[in-house]
Amino acid sequence: MSSDSSLQRLSLWIIAASLTVVVAYYGLPEIVHRVTLAVERGRADAADVQLKKLGDSSEVFRLVAKRVAPAVVNVSNLALVSRPSFRLGPSSGLLLEREQGLWPQGQGSGFVIDSRGYVVTNRHVVKGAKQVRVSFSHGAERLARLVGSDEHTDLAVLQVQLDGLVSAEFGDSDQVEVGDWVLAIGNPFGLEQSVTAGIVSAKGRSSVVEKLDIQDFLQTDAAINPG
Repeated sequence: MSSDSSLQRLSLWIIAASLTVVVAYYGLPEIVHRVTLAVERGRADAADVQLKKLGDSSEVFRLVAKRVAPAVVNVSNLALVSRPSFRLGPSSGLLLEREQGLWPQGQGSGFVIDSRGYVVTNRHVVKGAKQVRVSFSHGAERLARLVGSDEHTDLAVLQVQLDGLVSAEFGDSDQVEVGDWVLAIGNPFGLEQSVTAGIVSAKGRSSVVEKLDIQDFLQTDAAINPG
């Protein structure tokens, strides 16, 4: 009896071991696959919940544009220029005259940073200007006073006599990560605002702009329209 029982136990152990090997060989990849798939499905479901909270990306872009675009302005560098003009003279002849006036010599975009009329733009846009004119999205135009400028960062601050303006808020660039969405909103050449989308491609870019001392740029692939 003892010999038969030992033989039975040995047989059962061999069968169990064989089944374990078969299951491990054929079933383990399937188990790993199912576990991995379950983890991925869980991540996808969690992301789907977050996306539904955010809504459609187009809707997000539209809301950002509606919020920020009113703060974006067009800045014109006005210089005193003598230009030819014609008028009718005696005997209906055309007379050529020289007419002096303030004409745009350069344009760029800027944005309102304070509802009291403070605007940030690039220094090179307003450099050497006889006067500076700021055009707003709601149609108003005002001459601006140059508050100050910085050659090392190519920035300038203007002020216009206009209250109650929509202003944009500065973000924290340290919180920006590569891959984040970014919108570029400008006011090219006094036309309506243009909006382009992209992502942050890199941080801390330098040596990309000649004759600019301080450079620590965010690089994006959003198209930057002229002006």
